Amino acid sequence: MEPETVIGLAAAVLASPVPEVSAAEAAAMVRRLYGRDGAAELLAGERDCNFRLTDRQGASFMLKITNPVEEPAVTEFQTGALRHVALSDPDFPVPRVIPTVDGALIAWRAETGGPRHAVRLFTWLDGALLGGRILAPEGLHDLGRSLARLTLALRGFSHPAESHPLLWDMQHAVALRPLLTMIPDETARGWVARLIDRFEARVLPVLPALPTGVIHNDLTGSNLLMRADDDQRVAGVLDFGDLVRAPLVQELGVTASYHLDPADGADLFAPLAPLLAGYQAVRPLTEPEALVLFDLIATRLALRGLIPAWRAALYPANRDYLLRNAGRAWQVMGRVAEMEPERGQARLFALCHGAVMR
Repeated sequence: MEPETVIGLAAAVLASPVPEVSAAEAAAMVRRLYGRDGAAELLAGERDCNFRLTDRQGASFMLKITNPVEEPAVTEFQTGALRHVALSDPDFPVPRVIPTVDGALIAWRAETGGPRHAVRLFTWLDGALLGGRILAPEGLHDLGRSLARLTLALRGFSHPAESHPLLWDMQHAVALRPLLTMIPDETARGWVARLIDRFEARVLPVLPALPTGVIHNDLTGSNLLMRADDDQRVAGVLDFGDLVRAPLVQELGVTASYHLDPADGADLFAPLAPLLAGYQAVRPLTEPEALVLFDLIATRLALRGLIPAWRAALYPANRDYLLRNAGRAWQVMGRVAEMEPERGQARLFALCHGAVMR
């Protein structure tokens, strides 16, 4: 895909303001569209306007008014995926889409003289966001099982918009090279450039041979709820906004990049052993998938450094917020970038097969 296409579409979404809706308007919208009466509380949202609605019986729901820049087909794609998961694995904890009183899964809000906004209501999932918290081995094992289980729950789902251009889809990492100039530090810029070069040389040629499907593509601490009674068990998976068709192992590469050990002298990849064990207990990796996992983790690390740096340059007033999670990514990325890729590949391949490298 051309760099201008990926970057231009992403910039359009980032430049579009979050829809402005008051709590009173949100409550009235839910009452009119869904026949539910309650109080609305505004939630944080980077692209969309989100509310928690609590009805008179104390039940909670999440109302999402989508950024108008998002293509309607993409909204339909994400909605369809949630419905598919609910049908294929009814016990898997994802938000359920609640239809309107007229039976529609997506309603539309039109501003006078302005764009239309997609409106959806979802069930509320209880739990605490994982955030940047370090999981114990049993938590990583449960997370691995959850990743694989969601992969299987999405199996067989397809949609015309499943291959839409997405900035965080590492399949398009090479297209993001023009953003390298946004990284002011020369050493850091060199790390990202090196990892993108490796992706182009080592991953792109084998992508067509890997099993593919629709994946969540953002199973990070920001989108994972942990149970209140057991903070090492996944309670819910949120935000399907980065959904895309990609190699299935890309899902694992995304999540694994957030669970490396950055401590000096630590075994960088040791935390991945229980994560991989949990994943493979549900969905064993093929040999080509295991061989490419190291480079997928490295590529996600590169994007975690590159994309926030670009956005911080575009929106300096939000620099602190945009770079809030960048420190750990850079710390780990430096070690991965300085590592011989064959060594990293062998280490991850061994972990996938339960071996110990010496």
